Amino acid sequence: MRCPKTGFTPLKIASLVVGGITIIIHITAVAYPEWDGINVQKQSQRIQGYGSIWDFTVTEDSTKIFFYNSSARHLMDTAWKKPITIMATTGIAAGVVGEGFIVLTVLLERCTKNFYVHLCANMISVTSILCASFECLMGAILYKYNYTKHEAPKDLNINRHLPYEEHVLRAGFYLECAAGSLFILTSLIPILDIMYYGEKKTPSISPAIDEENQIITGKDKTTREK
Repeated sequence: MRCPKTGFTPLKIASLVVGGITIIIHITAVAYPEWDGINVQKQSQRIQGYGSIWDFTVTEDSTKIFFYNSSARHLMDTAWKKPITIMATTGIAAGVVGEGFIVLTVLLERCTKNFYVHLCANMISVTSILCASFECLMGAILYKYNYTKHEAPKDLNINRHLPYEEHVLRAGFYLECAAGSLFILTSLIPILDIMYYGEKKTPSISPAIDEENQIITGKDKTTREK
């Protein structure tokens, strides 16, 4: 079933809706100020800081050793975040391109019947959305692997009394994981659309061929009778 005015199938509309929501979630994650952080107050200790894919901010560190940049002798290393920011920003572009090609596939159905043109448009759409998913999830994996290594002291055995376990991942990280998962779902919907509506197109051709054969056969019989 297609919308007679626009030509969009329910599955294509679903992919556009889910993809649009996913892009919004991904942009929110990229801009979110807290991907990890700690907020602890124990007796005389007060440790508070939070980081995103762009930077890290220490608001208080009474220990002077929990975070590197809390001491003038050490500077926080944020160079490891550059690949993550690149993947996150290009992931937005890849998602938008994929959504755009979903719309383009509908427009092409009205402009041309060339199978290879439709195939290329669908492949670019699915590939772009899968690339966006890969960049989201890979960026989140790299962030999880690296954030404590670069923000906490290197030698954890020296200061076992410090609350290392309370330095945890926060909402921005989980939003990015959700965006990556939803991008995978968005890429699967157009594939289902091709499988479902592509199969429906094939049987509809057969009756037309049968009718033509019957007409031709009927004409042949009439000619022979004459």
